[in-house]
Amino acid sequence: LSALTMTIGNLLALYQQNVKRMLAYSSISHVGFMLIGFCVLSYDALTAILFYIFIYLFMNLGAFVVAIFVKNKTNGDNVDDWNGLAKHSPIICAFMVIVLVSLAGLPPTSGFVAKFYLLAELFNSNYMWLAIVAIINSVISLYYYFRIVKAMYFIDSENEKLTNKVEANIGEKWIIISLCIQPLIFYIYWSPLLDFIKSSLLIWV
Repeated sequence: LSALTMTIGNLLALYQQNVKRMLAYSSISHVGFMLIGFCVLSYDALTAILFYIFIYLFMNLGAFVVAIFVKNKTNGDNVDDWNGLAKHSPIICAFMVIVLVSLAGLPPTSGFVAKFYLLAELFNSNYMWLAIVAIINSVISLYYYFRIVKAMYFIDSENEKLTNKVEANIGEKWIIISLCIQPLIFYIYWSPLLDFIKSSLLIWV
């Protein structure tokens, strides 16, 4: 079930032009990663699941908030509507890159740490084949996440609405920054979070 969920989610996301739909299908893939822990179902696996869920919360919220922001400013839902956006809204795009890198599970972000702990449980068990499937799916996800990065930074916009800088008010900026900076913060300070989850689990295990 874990292998099917992450694979189907990724394959559906590959063919999406709509950014919010792409993120929604990628969410299915991330649920597949969460299911990895249930294959082992040990104390460490439960810790890894809760850690992944907490980290994923901020990654996903950050990505969707930026997607909604771009939709409101450009009235566009597709990847092509993000073309050249970095020239007009560099701060917002920079934080979107942080979130996308974390969703892909690359360092230096908390998404890398979360996936590492789940995969470590598989490597320590008899589910080596599932770990390989998970790594392959992580590589596949790089393609559609970095389509957005490519659009923002490497493709010039033909959208006249982007001729002026896409401005965000103070409230929008702080909401986006506070959500999108979390992958960097928890990459540095993931240990206290993990210790808190472990101590919380001791109440139930």
